[in-house]
Amino acid sequence: MFIQHLAALRLAAPLNSAVRAHKMSHGMHAIARLALVLAFARADAVCVDPTTMASGYRLPLATEVQVSDSIVVGEVLAKHPLPEPADPDAAPASMIDIRVEKILKGGAGRIVSVFVEEDSGGYRMDIRERHLLFLKRSRAGIFTVDSCGNSVALSASEEEPDRVHKALEGSAHAP
Repeated sequence: MFIQHLAALRLAAPLNSAVRAHKMSHGMHAIARLALVLAFARADAVCVDPTTMASGYRLPLATEVQVSDSIVVGEVLAKHPLPEPADPDAAPASMIDIRVEKILKGGAGRIVSVFVEEDSGGYRMDIRERHLLFLKRSRAGIFTVDSCGNSVALSASEEEPDRVHKALEGSAHAP
């Protein structure tokens, strides 16, 4: 589905070259991952354990801390729907603009844009919500959130969970 959205984005001028580069660099890995998910998923998305193939999988926090390029706390500023891909089975997608309040790992600007699929299994974000986000950056610089990961919406009074700080302290990526 991600690849189909990338193909549809050829019509979106500002992201054209970045999306094409991402599509080319991410192609085989994305196809293999998509094939695995589709082989074991119903019409709605399911997080599948890569070892046991059981549904309901969550990426372990320590693993996601290690593989994330950036971990941030931020507020959703805007949602930009992307052009619909030609495939009628593809999920709608958007680019979400996030105002970064705090960087826990990696580098991120004051505002980052995050690609999200808006199918039943995609990570949901609404305008004015605050989120703790574990971000992966493609070679083209496009951030994504793993819907099977540990990203979470935060209430106005909530700070990032202590467990994230503990995981960061245990890794080589502590700020």
